[in-house]
Amino acid sequence: MQTTTTSVDKGINKMNYAADDLKESAQRIKTDAGDAAGAMKEDLQDMARKAGRHIHDMADAAGNSATDVAGMACDKVRDKPLQSLGIAVGVGFIAGLLLRR
Repeated sequence: MQTTTTSVDKGINKMNYAADDLKESAQRIKTDAGDAAGAMKEDLQDMARKAGRHIHDMADAAGNSATDVAGMACDKVRDKPLQSLGIAVGVGFIAGLLLRR
């Protein structure tokens, strides 16, 4: 009977070691996954900041272009007021025709 009990004890010890190894592996996987998620979060935040700056720069450039175009239009109206008035009347007339339909 002594050999059977010793065999059972050895088997239980092996199972305990295997269970401990599995717990350690699970903990390492959990830690690694958390580290990877943290790194991914930082990367995404950095990309979002860069995209925000790029969009801000594009909006500034568009605003500057719009200001330039408005300035050029004002200059044209000052240089040729009658021609500008005629163009405005023509555009209004065409718009009125289109909206009437």
